[in-house]
Amino acid sequence: MKSFWRRWGLFVSVAFGAVALDQATKLWAASALKGKPDIEVISGFFNLHYTTNPAMMFSIGLSWPPTLRTALFLVLAVLVIALIVYWQKKSAPTAT
Repeated sequence: MKSFWRRWGLFVSVAFGAVALDQATKLWAASALKGKPDIEVISGFFNLHYTTNPAMMFSIGLSWPPTLRTALFLVLAVLVIALIVYWQKKSAPTAT
C-alpha cells in the first residue's frame, strides 16, 4: 500500500507542478505580449504573439454559449480525474 501512496503523491505533485507552470507561462504571456508587438525570437521563423482560445482544443465549441462550454469542460475534467483514480487503484499492487 505504501507504493500506491508514493505513486499517487508523485502523480499529484507532477500534476500540480504542470498546472502551476502552465498558469505561470500564461500570466507571463499576458503581461509581456498582450496589446504589444510580437517578440521576434528567431528572425523570420519564430515570433511570440499573444492570442486566446475561449473554447476547447482546436476551437471546439467556439460558437457554443459560455455556460455550455464551461459545463462540458467541467464534466470532461471530472471524467478524466475519475479515470486516473481508477487507473491508479487498478494498477496498485495487491497485498498477499
